[in-house]
Amino acid sequence: MWIDTSLEDKNIELYLATVGRAMYLCRNFEINFKMAIVWLDLATAHKAGKLPLSKEALMKSYADKFLSQMLGHSVRRLKEEFHPSKYTLETLNTAKDSRNVIVHDATSAIMNAKPETIKAAAKMLLEHVINVAEGDNIVSAWHYEIQHKKRPDKSITQHYVNNVVKWVFKPLPDELHPLKASS
Repeated sequence: MWIDTSLEDKNIELYLATVGRAMYLCRNFEINFKMAIVWLDLATAHKAGKLPLSKEALMKSYADKFLSQMLGHSVRRLKEEFHPSKYTLETLNTAKDSRNVIVHDATSAIMNAKPETIKAAAKMLLEHVINVAEGDNIVSAWHYEIQHKKRPDKSITQHYVNNVVKWVFKPLPDELHPLKASS
């Protein structure tokens, strides 16, 4: 069935803006996570003396590996090869699963444009946005440490999830907002 492009509903527009922000978060998490795995691979290969001889071969090898990885595969590789803490592994697995829900299911509410349907969808979306933001916070901290050779300031990591949640849901009016609407 085709998309009804004539449907003009302010609530749908605002919800789609929210879902778009959630999908941007998902993409950021996925790219950050995959790049972290590539960096870990490079460090491991360097220690083992197994890097390709030329820069071109190195870049092509890791670019191909990076582009072809599925997120679930990346989580399994992290577990098997780099042995993260139980908390980190569980958080990243939950973030991966929530990323899939957001990307595949978050727009289903617009099929029925009733405000209560969109409100319920936003409430469901909230849980998954929090999960992905927690995973993104972990992998973003890894990136910071790699680039700056020090841990990020706690003021960034402690407030990141709340800041992202506020940003993702900013387009929604109070009556549809999962943190502001009365049950």
